[in-house]
Amino acid sequence: MTDPRRRALAGLCDNCAHQRLVPTRTSVFTMCEAEGLPRYPAVPVMRCRGFAQKDWTEPKREG
Repeated sequence: MTDPRRRALAGLCDNCAHQRLVPTRTSVFTMCEAEGLPRYPAVPVMRCRGFAQKDWTEPKREG
């Protein structure tokens, strides 16, 4: 798998809750899971009507 530190920056997508990274043997693609937007946008994305800030807080651990 491609080293994630070598992948291209995807602009707003890197901070968006709708982004899913799709790794292949040689590349990592940015996929958008928001309805009504292109699945694989041209990156870097600088403006997006579907942008939703990703929650970077760590999940609470039970126990």
